[in-house]
Amino acid sequence: MRILFHSLCLAALFGLAHGLEKKEGKWTTLDNCRFIESYAGDGDSFPVMAGDERITFRLYYVDALETSPRYKYRVGQQADYFNLPVDRVPEGGQAASEITRDFLDGPFEVITCWEDARGSIGNKRYFAFIRRGDQYLSEELVAAGLARIYGKPAESRWPGGMAPRRFYAGLKELEAEAKAAERGLWGWEALSPKTRPTTNIRASRDDPKAASSYRQPMGQDIINVNTANSEELQSLSGIGPVLAGRIIQARPIATIESLVEISGISTRILARIQDRIITEDPPPPPETMAYYTAELDRYLGTEINVRVSKVEAIDLDSPPGFRAATLWTAYQGVNGGQTTAFVPEDFFESFLEFYRTPDRTFTALLHRHQGALVLVFRRD
Repeated sequence: MRILFHSLCLAALFGLAHGLEKKEGKWTTLDNCRFIESYAGDGDSFPVMAGDERITFRLYYVDALETSPRYKYRVGQQADYFNLPVDRVPEGGQAASEITRDFLDGPFEVITCWEDARGSIGNKRYFAFIRRGDQYLSEELVAAGLARIYGKPAESRWPGGMAPRRFYAGLKELEAEAKAAERGLWGWEALSPKTRPTTNIRASRDDPKAASSYRQPMGQDIINVNTANSEELQSLSGIGPVLAGRIIQARPIATIESLVEISGISTRILARIQDRIITEDPPPPPETMAYYTAELDRYLGTEINVRVSKVEAIDLDSPPGFRAATLWTAYQGVNGGQTTAFVPEDFFESFLEFYRTPDRTFTALLHRHQGALVLVFRRD
């Protein structure tokens, strides 16, 4: 009995009895981790074995393409990033998954500070770096042309790592090299022997009918089952007031597939509605005011880039030497809010003329002026 008690004390001391300590904000390096093959895993998110514990991790900084066309909004964004036809996105996602499996063939390190990566109920995810020797999986995916630089960055230097801005700059250099060499998705014709379709994303931007073929509009047709009211849920085929009530009682709903666990919702009903439902709202489109204000503490006081869809001069009390304009922002046809911009008066007219052509990028400092958020053009 004394030996057993002593063993249990040692197990508790080293965290074996109750699993790993997951203290958010504290960097932890997990050695000798092993990859777990999973139907839910993909190029940037997958379960691993860390000691005796199974944990799902999501890569910092990068976004590998989806392996399924189900998440239409995200697939549309990814297709546009690489100038891909949308039906090739899952193929790119599979290629990224293969790179990940090859990289994780053998023991590796996981470096995490346990930041929540919004996994499903019962399968929480954490942001992490995956490293073997001096190689990072995120760098390998970008260098292979199989992931976009998009997603959460690290907030501080990690063990054995570098300054977050430096790591980001290195990813951008790898992406530029991959793009110039037409590697991976930058030369997507080489992914398989399929003939390249005649339509592409760039043409679709100028043709609303063509655009609808690769990106389902995110509006009244899409229902978030975690936030919709009963009337909105009843607009879905096969969902009446009783089933709508059961959906509301079952919240939060982690995945679309889990809806069949609700009494009365069959796989047949789910098949009819799955293209019209989501479990979480899509993030604000990048390069819009909505994107930056969603994480205001992170971007306030820094230079940001917005895509200008419309601009108008306004009569507003401005700092000395500046004049004011209202900017409307949009990205990939999705409105992203508006803001006031202060521009030096000596080239204010040329500024208006330039940005009357939509979809041009404006770089300025995100600043708080008299209680309001504004953009201020900084002179070099």
